Amino acid sequence: MKKNGKIMAVLAVALALCFGFADGAVFIAGPECVSGSELTEVSEAGALVPTTSKKPGRVTLKKVQKNVPYATIRWKPVKKNCTTYEIYISRSKKFPADQRIVQQCPKRDHEITLALGNSGRFYVKVRAINYASDHTYYGKFSKVKKIIMK
Repeated sequence: MKKNGKIMAVLAVALALCFGFADGAVFIAGPECVSGSELTEVSEAGALVPTTSKKPGRVTLKKVQKNVPYATIRWKPVKKNCTTYEIYISRSKKFPADQRIVQQCPKRDHEITLALGNSGRFYVKVRAINYASDHTYYGKFSKVKKIIMK
């Protein structure tokens, strides 16, 4: 029954898109309510299907460049299921909660420039976040990179 409900929801959204509704939003009575924004993948037959994975992938740090007293952090963008990025900066490689700076950056940006000061050793890591309507999904952290400010 659950499978038939999802198939009916997909058909209803497809019909809504054909008749000119902007985002394919459809209200279906019953427990299997689906909106057009949740149906983002396309099957081989051309039908819209619900997405299964909402967790973002791992971010890859490209470069941490210093220009005293600033540091520019660049990373490779995550293609799917990413709303924002979270940059962690700390003087300790273990990133203790009381000794780290957390900076959020929107999805459209792939680099950020921060003022870190004139001296010291800093460690940097980045992760992707996906804010869904029901939950917040966190991706895996990138590898830690070290920057020495002199």
